[in-house]
This record gives sequence, C-alpha cells and structure tokens, in this order.
Amino acid sequence: MNVEIRYRELELNNPNRFENKFWAISTVEGKSSPVVNAEIEGDLGLSPEKIVEAKLYPIAEINFSDVKISISREFYGKNDYPSVLGYVQKDGKTFLCTFYKSSSAGLWRYLPGYDTYGNGNTHFSKGHSTRNGGYGVSSDTYEHTLNLPVEVQKSLDEFLELNPRFQKNSGEFADQNILIKENEDLFFLGTTKKISPTNPNTRYFSEMPKKEHKLFGKYLQGKKIFSLEVLGGNVALPDPENVKIKDSQSPDFSNLVATWTIKDSSYITFKENSNIPITEPVTYRVYYSKDKKLIYTFCTTEITKKSFCADIQTNSREITSFGCRKRWIDPGCLTTPFYEYASQIYKTGTRFSQTYSGRLAGNYTDINESYVSKLELIKQFKASIE
Repeated sequence: MNVEIRYRELELNNPNRFENKFWAISTVEGKSSPVVNAEIEGDLGLSPEKIVEAKLYPIAEINFSDVKISISREFYGKNDYPSVLGYVQKDGKTFLCTFYKSSSAGLWRYLPGYDTYGNGNTHFSKGHSTRNGGYGVSSDTYEHTLNLPVEVQKSLDEFLELNPRFQKNSGEFADQNILIKENEDLFFLGTTKKISPTNPNTRYFSEMPKKEHKLFGKYLQGKKIFSLEVLGGNVALPDPENVKIKDSQSPDFSNLVATWTIKDSSYITFKENSNIPITEPVTYRVYYSKDKKLIYTFCTTEITKKSFCADIQTNSREITSFGCRKRWIDPGCLTTPFYEYASQIYKTGTRFSQTYSGRLAGNYTDINESYVSKLELIKQFKASIE
C-alpha cells in the first residue's frame, strides 16, 4: 500500500527552522530497515518482528543537522498515555525509544526507565534525581531533561493533527491496537529497562549530564529563592512574588517564534467545582530569550484560559541518542503547571504544614490562582497575548 507521508524538515543551523516547510517522502514500504537495525535496550523481549506485527514502524521523520528522528503512528501506551515509538538515527546507529505525552506538562517526553512495586504498579523514571543517589524514579527529579526538543514537539503534534489515520484512536489499526493493549508493558516499557537507585543502567543515565546550568537561582533575582527547604522528597516552592527573571534571560514576547494548536487536546482540565475531566483546545507559543540562548514554550487552554510555562530549553544543537537536547537548564518553579501533586507545592517557611493547594482534581491539585498565575513570568506572558 503506497501512502504519501509529509514531514517537517528542521535544520538546527537554519534560522527559519520553525517555518512550515514540508516535503513528501515515500511509502510505508521499505520501512523495515530502521526497525531491524534499531538497538533495543529493553528487558521485556520487544523484537523487530513484534514491532512490525503491531505496525509501529516509522511513518514520518524529522531531520536535524546530524540526527534524524523517525516516529511510528500513535498508540495508547501504559495508563493510556498518547505514545509513539521513536527511531533516533545518530552516528550511524538507530536507537529505539518510547515517546509519550505527559498529562501534567502537556509535552512529549522520552521514557528513560521504569520501576515496579510490590502491588504491581509501575512508576516511570523521570530522569536524574536530586536524591536517591541521583538516579531512580523519585518525584524529585529533573523531568524537564526528558522533554523532546520544541521543534519535535511542534512537528509531532501537527503531524498527528493533520493525519488522523495515524492517531491512537484510528479504526484502521484496530486489530493492532488490541494486540498492543493486551501487551502494553511490552510495547510501552519494552524500549527501556527496569532501573533502581543502585542500577541506573539505561542510555539516559550514561549520556545525559547529571548537572547543568541553573536558570533557577543563577539567572533569577530576589531574596532566598534558591535556598529551598527540603523534607524527604518534598521541595518547597518560593513565594511567586519574589521570582524575577534577569532581563537578558527573559522571553522576547515581541517576537513569536512558533505557535500551534491541538484542537482536541488530551491535556486534561476539569469542570468548575468538579473532578470530571474535559478536553479542550490547547495552544502552544514559543519565544526565544532576549539573548537567544533559551527557548520558552508556553501553554494556554482556550476554554478555561489558563496559562503556564511548559518548558524552557537551551538553544543548543547537540541531540542525544534518545532525541532530547543534551545541554539543559534547571527552570525551578518557572515551569510549575497549574495542575500539580500536592506533595510538590509546599510553601517556603511553613515546614510543609501548608501548601498552595486549590481544588483537588483527580490526582492533582489546581494551583492556577494560588500560585502559577502570580508568577511574574506568567503575568507578562498573558499580557502579551491579550
């Protein structure tokens, strides 16, 4: 079956790399080569034959200057996360990855590992940790190191938006989706390994620097905002009124670099005074910092009109073998989403007796009014789009 696929070419050395430039590529025929040649570091027995059986071979690709990232069609991953298999071609090798869309940050992330508990629950690794020896699956992690480059975020979202037949709920792949559902651990977790604080044995932990530049504290102005209190796995948030970004590192809101909208986003929000989830259009807006060293991505829900800074990336060229930027910064509280776990939103100076908790929504707490909307960064962003 011959199908024309359209993909976005994104050259990191091209100043117009966010423009909508599409080229046609050929068919699903001949796509077995990346699958067969892919290095699979998983420990659950995922094989090229099983990937082809589930029709999760590459169907679109995104080109950087020295790395090509190909993606499969979308499928329902563990816990129904929107997911794709990623094929990252670098240095003459192809590496198989799982990319899934976070329900809290609304961004596509790489899965670097997992752990299981006695009750059978699975916990996804969120990358390097500030405790537990610096590894593992704790909540106190640098999970933003797992976010795919914003160029990939945009092209992946738009590709699926423009090609509904490759979306996770497409009827064309009903039989294959049943197969995946019956073997969801294999297809979602099977690209990586079970890890622990004493056994960080996946590519991420050997390739991604554990420590990098700190935007939080280094580039922010204000008193005591970096000397955060820590108790167990909990970190107190600084007072939002005290968090000021150094001017050269702040976003240039006069120059919108890129924007895209997901009309029926799986990013979940909640009805007023209710725990019933809804979906709504979500718009992403991207800006460089004034010194062009950082890339800010903001997320706005179009019905409930809530906004937060979803990610801050370095404007760097090196891409890892799992598709993420190698140079990263710690944005601290600047990327706090408006739905967050209560254990992560304690107030400074309260010894964790108080939080910024608002209305509970499922497993999350709504802190849009109590915290996120009070950040100067968010106030400036909202003023720029009104």
